[in-house]
Amino acid sequence: MDTRVQTYADLEKEVLHFPLPERSRLVSRLLDSLDDGEDVSEEWLSEIQRRSRSIDDGIAILIPHDQVMENARDRIRNLHM
Repeated sequence: MDTRVQTYADLEKEVLHFPLPERSRLVSRLLDSLDDGEDVSEEWLSEIQRRSRSIDDGIAILIPHDQVMENARDRIRNLHM
């Protein structure tokens, strides 16, 4: 029996169950695979690596997307008051 993931939806569902450090490493690898050959400055590369390590080490404070969006909407609403 072939146990490979067959569709994008299956893959996404499976990956979202990975622990945070594994998802972080996967994101880094996927982003690396999108490299179009343009050089990234050493400063930016260093910052990316620092942020990735802080996620892997459990130091970073991660905010769920829904909460970020809700906070942004609240701030925009407050600008118009």
